[in-house]
Amino acid sequence: MGVDFIRCLPAELLAEIFILCLPAPASWTDDPILPTPIPGVSQVSRYWRNISLSTPQLWTTIGLVLDEESFCSYPLDISIIFAGSDDGLDLQPILDILIPHCERWYRFRIHMPWMDSFHKQFMPIRNRLPSLVELDLNLPPFGDPPQLPGTMFEIAPRLRTIFIDSPSYFVLPWAQITHWSSHRWELGIGRCVTILNSTPELVSACFLLDTLITDPIPPGALVPRSSSLTSLTLAVVHQDELPVVLSLLNLPALCQLSISISAPGLPWDRSALTAFLGRSLLIQKLSLNNLNVSTRDLVQILGQTPLLTELTVEIISQYLRKPLNNRFIRSLTIDRLGELNIVPQLTVMNLHGDLQFLDRHLIPMIVSRRGASHGGDRDTFGILNSLCLNYISYHGNSPDASVIARLRTLEHQYDGLQITIARNSTDINQSFAYTM
Repeated sequence: MGVDFIRCLPAELLAEIFILCLPAPASWTDDPILPTPIPGVSQVSRYWRNISLSTPQLWTTIGLVLDEESFCSYPLDISIIFAGSDDGLDLQPILDILIPHCERWYRFRIHMPWMDSFHKQFMPIRNRLPSLVELDLNLPPFGDPPQLPGTMFEIAPRLRTIFIDSPSYFVLPWAQITHWSSHRWELGIGRCVTILNSTPELVSACFLLDTLITDPIPPGALVPRSSSLTSLTLAVVHQDELPVVLSLLNLPALCQLSISISAPGLPWDRSALTAFLGRSLLIQKLSLNNLNVSTRDLVQILGQTPLLTELTVEIISQYLRKPLNNRFIRSLTIDRLGELNIVPQLTVMNLHGDLQFLDRHLIPMIVSRRGASHGGDRDTFGILNSLCLNYISYHGNSPDASVIARLRTLEHQYDGLQITIARNSTDINQSFAYTM
């Protein structure tokens, strides 16, 4: 058997060969399209990839051949992502290259640890951002905050989308923002109220909230009422904080709501959520993750969403109650008289958790939602097209082969119906996952 000598070459020699494969600067003007060999050699094997990644010369030789017209007219999408500690981090050499072209910045994103010198280094871009549409500032607010908020992004007439972890560090054009999201650092309720009251054009928002943060509501602040906000995501640390947040909101145009609890606790008063949904009767998509609710609570919550078309319920903690049971499934079933009290327009349903219902309740629910078991006016109901059942059981509960076979028969019977079954949240694309 022959010997593959290329595998016997030492790493140092391979690194030198890779460096020699780089195109020479003298050839750049002859061929404006310069295919670099580096991505290719880094995908040959794990050994070659490790060598290429550990050879700095392969990644510090950059060749750009641009004609003057294209270079000066196209917008720039700038990303600065720093992975590692902030020891010795110096942005200035990079900014010396980028800032002269800030008038062409279309998107600007920077992910790095917060630095005291950030405001000073970026002040030259103030009032020079006519093309900026999206701003992504992932600057974890560690250390002491700046004495004064930075004003470098205050004037950006086209800016509409902001992702930011530390909004108090900057003066931003809130009145024109339509999309806002925090990354992964919680805000206090006071900051949430301030942002909502400052963004009359806001269409979608994502808040990571922790009411234990010392951030009181400003004196005289109005209850946020937005007639433009259609999509809201609330990620709350503690479940008992949710009523505090919801009681402050009045969003009559809301169409999409997602609520996630990081630390679900004791059972809570659902009245704040039902009251909020009663003020937001246009909701069509609802996602509830880790809420500690009973079956009765969940049914009453859904009773406030008559236009709901897509429902996702994820209850995956072993300490929560189990609302995804037979009673819940029966509440979703259209009876033979065509009567239904909750979510009549539902077409997509995703259930994740300790699913306690039996197939003798599940099958009739699916059949009724396809219009085959009642004589009512079918036009008043939606048609269930997609059903995902993700069994996350702490008691060994999972569907057997007979259930899967019956669901397969249903899918063949009804055109357009798609059913997905998985044993746990990581198995949807693995061996047990079954899409019929």
